[in-house]
Amino acid sequence: MKRRTQGSDETIGMFVAVMSVYFDRLEQIGCPLPYHESARLKFLLRNLTPYNQQQLSLVTITSVEQLKKVGRQIEQARASEFNAI
Repeated sequence: MKRRTQGSDETIGMFVAVMSVYFDRLEQIGCPLPYHESARLKFLLRNLTPYNQQQLSLVTITSVEQLKKVGRQIEQARASEFNAI
C-alpha cells in the first residue's frame, strides 16, 4: 500500500476512494498504524501525481473532502486547457 500512487489517468477522486477502502480495511483488522484523517491526508497528498502535487502546492488542504473538491477543480481546469487547443 505504501507504494500505491495515483495513476496518470486516475482522477484524484478515484484515487482517494480506492485508498479509503485500503485505510478502512487496515482499521478493520486492527492495524496499529495511525490512519486517522490527518495521516490519511498526508499519505494521499504525498502519493498524488507530480502534476497534481505541483498544482496543490500553493493551497493549504486541511481535509480529505477539501482535497477531492480542489482536485475536481484542478482536473476541470486542465481539461479546459486541453479542449482549448
